[in-house]
Amino acid sequence: MNNTNYNMAVCGTSGAGKTGLIQPLIRSVLDSGGFAVVFDMGDGYKSLCENMGGVYLDGETLRFNPFANITDIDQSAERVRDQLSVMASPNGNLDEVHEGLLLQAVRASWLAKEKRARIDDVVDFLKNASDSEQYAGSPTIRSRLDEMIVLLDQYTANGTYGQYFNSDEPSLRDDAKMVVLELGGLEDRPSLLVAVMFSLIIYIENRMYRTPRNLKKLNVIDEGWRLLDFKNRKVGEFIEKGYRTARRHTGAYITITQNIVDFDSDKASSAARAAWGNSSYKIILKQSAKEFAKYNQLYPDQFQPLQRDMIGKFGAAKDQWFSSFLLQVENHSSWHRLFVDPLSRAMYSSDGPDFEFVQQKRKEGLSIHEAVWQLAWKKSGPEMASLEAWLEEHEKYRSVA
Repeated sequence: MNNTNYNMAVCGTSGAGKTGLIQPLIRSVLDSGGFAVVFDMGDGYKSLCENMGGVYLDGETLRFNPFANITDIDQSAERVRDQLSVMASPNGNLDEVHEGLLLQAVRASWLAKEKRARIDDVVDFLKNASDSEQYAGSPTIRSRLDEMIVLLDQYTANGTYGQYFNSDEPSLRDDAKMVVLELGGLEDRPSLLVAVMFSLIIYIENRMYRTPRNLKKLNVIDEGWRLLDFKNRKVGEFIEKGYRTARRHTGAYITITQNIVDFDSDKASSAARAAWGNSSYKIILKQSAKEFAKYNQLYPDQFQPLQRDMIGKFGAAKDQWFSSFLLQVENHSSWHRLFVDPLSRAMYSSDGPDFEFVQQKRKEGLSIHEAVWQLAWKKSGPEMASLEAWLEEHEKYRSVA
């Protein structure tokens, strides 16, 4: 179909069936021996993660060290510099001089302590440079050094966010086949969320590059309209580069939002537009009628009249028991419905009451498999009974044979 990459952009309003559509893809990657990492806001992937024996991490417990995975400083220095640059200035206000000085600090810190280096060492280098004779006659350079010292101080060991970025044992391990990172707890701290998100994106890209090319790799960014709301041009460029090169490593990014406007409009962030523009696969599920009508007025050539009419008639997945969507692959379009069995519906459900039901059963001592089984019976008793009857009949034939 002439797709240039394996990336996917998915948009659909709440209840359209986004999570139920993507979770089978995650499972397929895991079943093939690959790995998947999910960025989420809302616990939508917790049941699947537990079912698959994955690692579930809350944003509050995430711990990083920018120097942890470096093996060659010549290859990694700019990556660490970019990470610290975004952390220091989420809005992208550092210039080339700032970044040149920061690169010197990163290299010096690594050469002195290697993987034991911390952000404190970077800040100490900047302080020493500011006080040095070398820049005594350069007030502009000293001003930039002092600015970075102030901006990075919050990430030092004793700084406001120091606990997140100076760990001897970073939270993310390369042996985990499935990792779900719940970032909702960081939403009220936007600067920290940006720093964590960019650190995660760097980690994922680095892991994709360091693993065998024949291994399938997947990064899902759910609620992308919030997690990709970066104003920093560097982040958009980094995401664009990562999305373009993932194909060479049999990797894919799936970015999910609630509204096509979050991807493809003047209001969208550079990072979100980069994700949309570099995704060969686009899935459009049920849209908010008001927002979709407004979008079509602003961008009348995006969809044909028939497509607009069909999308406008999509129903909610929980009412229909299936997801309706338009699939676009480069210049090709097709219409689809996704039906799943009641047990899978229970496991993939992101509905609030379903989540609470499973969590309550887990507290009562049931395994995740038993809890999902009970939820399936609770929500779809007749279907489950039919399936059990079919299985019993099937077993009879097998035993006779």
